[in-house]
Amino acid sequence: MLRSPGDIPKVHRTITRYKTLRKGRALQAERSSPSKSLHGADVSSARNGTDQSSNRAFQDVKHRVCQALCCGLVLLMNGIPLAHGARPFVTDDARLTTAGSCQLESWTRLNRASNPRARSEEFWAFPACNPSGNLEVTLGGALGKPAFGSQSSDYVAQAKTLFENLSPGNWGYGLAVGKVFHPEISPGPNQLGNSYAYVPLSYAASSERWVAHFNLGVLRDRASKENRFTFGGGLELRVNERWLGIAELFGDSGGGRYWQVGARYSIIVDLLQVDGSVGRPFGSAAESMQSFTTPYGPSPWLSFGLRYTPATIF
Repeated sequence: MLRSPGDIPKVHRTITRYKTLRKGRALQAERSSPSKSLHGADVSSARNGTDQSSNRAFQDVKHRVCQALCCGLVLLMNGIPLAHGARPFVTDDARLTTAGSCQLESWTRLNRASNPRARSEEFWAFPACNPSGNLEVTLGGALGKPAFGSQSSDYVAQAKTLFENLSPGNWGYGLAVGKVFHPEISPGPNQLGNSYAYVPLSYAASSERWVAHFNLGVLRDRASKENRFTFGGGLELRVNERWLGIAELFGDSGGGRYWQVGARYSIIVDLLQVDGSVGRPFGSAAESMQSFTTPYGPSPWLSFGLRYTPATIF
C-alpha cells in the first residue's frame, strides 16, 4: 500500500521510465530492420533486453496503482461510526437517551395546504431524561397556530424502556407508552392520539453505516372513540461524520398514510445537531387534504429542528 505522500512521485517516475523504454524500443526496431540479416543476433538480444525492462516497468506500475486503489477504498470504507436515530424521524428507534443524561429535541413544522385557511404552524419541544439507565422519560409540549382561529396547545408524557440493546449486526427492541393531553395538533402525522403504546424495533448493519427502524403499536383516539393500529418503517444512512439522511413511511389503520425524507447535520458532533425534512400524506389521507403544487406532491409539510445531546448531566 502507499505508505506516505512520498510514494506518489515514485509512481510518476516509474510511468515516465516505462514510456521512455517503449519509445526506445520503437526506434530500435526501425533502425534494425534494414540490416536484420547481418546483425540478427544483436538485434534480437537488444529487443529481448528492452522487452524484459518494459515488462518489469509495466508490472511495477500495475502493482503501485493497485496499491493506491486499495488504499483509497480502505479510507472510504473505514472509520464510519454507528448512526443515531432521532429527529427528524417520526418512526422511533430502539435507543435511549444516554444514561445519566438528558436531551432536548425541538422543531417547527409548517403544514402547507393550497387553501390558506387550512394552513398551520406547530412548535414542539421534547426534553427526555434517562436517570436510571434503562428508562427514558419524556415530558413535552407543543403550540399550534392555525392561519385562522385561535391557537392550541398539547402536552405529552411518555416512558420507554429496552429489552434488548441495539448493537452492530444485531436487533434491538423495547416498549414505549404515553399519553397526549388535549391532542389537537395534527395527531395523524405526529402519530399521537390520547393514549398510545408501541414496540420500537431496530436493526443496525454490521458496517455501522445504516440502521433500519420499525414500529408497531396501538392508539386510543378519544375524539372518535376508536382504537387504531399504528405502524412505521424508516431507514437512516450515515453519509459521513456530520451528515445523516433519513426516509420513512408511517400511518395507522384509520387510513392515514404518510412519507417523509430529511437530513440531519451535526454542528458539534455528538452534542448539537440541526435537521430538516419534508413529507406529505398519500392514499386516503391525501384525499382529505388540499392540493399544493411542489416537487414533493400535494399537501406537504416542512419541518426544521434542533437537537441537543450532552454526554452527561447527573
